[in-house]
Amino acid sequence: MKSLKSNLDYSIKDILWSDTIPDKNLIHQTKFTQPGLFVVEYALSKLWMSVGVQPTALIGHSIGEIVALTIADAIDLQDALKLVMARAALMNALPANEGSMASVFCNEENLKPLLQNADVDLAAVNSIKNCTISGKKEDVAAFIEKLKEQHIKAVALNVSHAFHSRLMEPMLEKFTLFAKQFSFKQPTVPVISNLTGKEITREELSAEYFAKHIRNAVQFSNGIEYLQHKLNTEIYVEVGPSPVLVSLAKQTNTNPNALWLSSAKREEEDVMYFHKTLQQLYCAGIAIDRNQFYQDKKINRVALPTYGWNWKVYWENPVFGFKSTVHSPQSTDNNIKSSKLSTVDRRPEPKATRETLLAYMQIEAAKVLGLEAGQKVDVNKPYREQGFDSMMSGEFLSLMEKHIGSELKMEVIHLHNTPKDLHQYLIDTYYGGGVIDTTQAVTMADIMFNQEMEHAHSGDWHEIKPEDGKLLRWFKNFDKKLPSVK
Repeated sequence: MKSLKSNLDYSIKDILWSDTIPDKNLIHQTKFTQPGLFVVEYALSKLWMSVGVQPTALIGHSIGEIVALTIADAIDLQDALKLVMARAALMNALPANEGSMASVFCNEENLKPLLQNADVDLAAVNSIKNCTISGKKEDVAAFIEKLKEQHIKAVALNVSHAFHSRLMEPMLEKFTLFAKQFSFKQPTVPVISNLTGKEITREELSAEYFAKHIRNAVQFSNGIEYLQHKLNTEIYVEVGPSPVLVSLAKQTNTNPNALWLSSAKREEEDVMYFHKTLQQLYCAGIAIDRNQFYQDKKINRVALPTYGWNWKVYWENPVFGFKSTVHSPQSTDNNIKSSKLSTVDRRPEPKATRETLLAYMQIEAAKVLGLEAGQKVDVNKPYREQGFDSMMSGEFLSLMEKHIGSELKMEVIHLHNTPKDLHQYLIDTYYGGGVIDTTQAVTMADIMFNQEMEHAHSGDWHEIKPEDGKLLRWFKNFDKKLPSVK
């Protein structure tokens, strides 16, 4: 990484991890942020590939696309580093704190008509439920107020510049001239373009392409749709410092068979998290290069004891209500191919009571964070320390508004930043106040949360237990006639 060392005041490793750097906020400066992201994402990609996890397609979000093109050998590594550093330096030279960005919780179709006479730009289409706008601070603030009138939630993002907007235009000429020195090749692995949402061809790659890449909106959601419907991609691994993109991609690709994984997560031990993801990839059928993985490691073989199967009897779940089958022209085609029917849960969003409020807070927080069965947020720990960012906070509040029946402003989660504090605030504001028996509330939350997770992860199947009474006796009689049914 000689190119980085010769062009930056500090090494990326020092900026990320060293205690000797005088300014701990350097990583938040664009000229360091973008090279830092490139290095981390490129290194993680190479790490996965070294243990046998080879990509069949690649997609990035803004700077991530340059990483993807480098991994696909469309850009030489040294050229990519120079391109990223020039991009970052020219952006950093633009007036700081003049621009702003905001996350908008609606789809592109509903947002575009509102943007026609506005002084802000569409910066990204992240999913079918989320977009990003960009422009001058005062214009973005005014547009957020306009969205409120339309009952559309928007959250201002903490950024130094208005990326992917007209405020980037002063740097484009210099950047284009700089980028003309590089040559590009046909990607060896399909790379999905942020400009078109389709595969990039060699003919498209040019200095002008990367200039448009800076100015135009990121078509991430269209890219995810292309991966799903054109390339039939079902396993997704995010190579970045936190699982932000998989959370957005899951909103667009709702295929229940899709597997969403990430390489690292805030507050998680990095090596252990990597190994857990590797386990999941292996269970999904990905061949792991064990020789490379165990190279230079001392491994002790142990004899595993044999054991008998713990048989459990299941029957269609009577607990969670009716799920109706919905047909559409598209779903009919898919059903013919897969011989499976799509189902949609028709249960209405329930309103929270004093007793169930904490439970719904736990359930919606788990959905936003993408937690698995057995995992939940800590009621005494700040949301941010548990992985929430600004976009996640906005999504969580939007979900809770349905249970409370009232708008929740963004500052609420900043002022009451733990689930316990937020719970007490909501009780005081919307449920008449008073002291809540925390033990009882947590117990109720655990029961409802476990039921919701069982429904989410076990589908329509319910383990039959002795307390099910008549149903169990009936099933046992049925089982005697067909003893192979388990």
